[in-house]
Amino acid sequence: MPGLLQSPEGNFGSAKVIYALVAEFLGTMLFTFAGTATPTGTVSTQKSDSTATSEANWAPWGNGMSLAVMVFITANVSGGHLNPAVTLATMFTGHIKITRGLAYIFLQICGACFGILMVVSTYAYIVCNML
Repeated sequence: MPGLLQSPEGNFGSAKVIYALVAEFLGTMLFTFAGTATPTGTVSTQKSDSTATSEANWAPWGNGMSLAVMVFITANVSGGHLNPAVTLATMFTGHIKITRGLAYIFLQICGACFGILMVVSTYAYIVCNML
């Protein structure tokens, strides 16, 4: 079953293109939120007489897993770009039209900004409740 990226049909205002644009926005937003909100740093574990610390850095796992899941979800709708560099590559190789690619890039940047706003508001809520 070919995805929207391979389908020759669809004007810029058609429902398929609108779904693809929404998928790029939401996919990038959720990828940015999940990847950025992944905890990093030192995890302290209490043993009986000694204190052991583990340098657990979960950020690579959070970014990798969130990107894999978001690409899997959006691949059949929009091609699963979720990154302006990937969109530029598909534009330069002729797989998508320039107008659609520019719309993807604009909505990917907007989605990343909204994802960061979600992270900032979540952390601000947590920090304010801790004080």
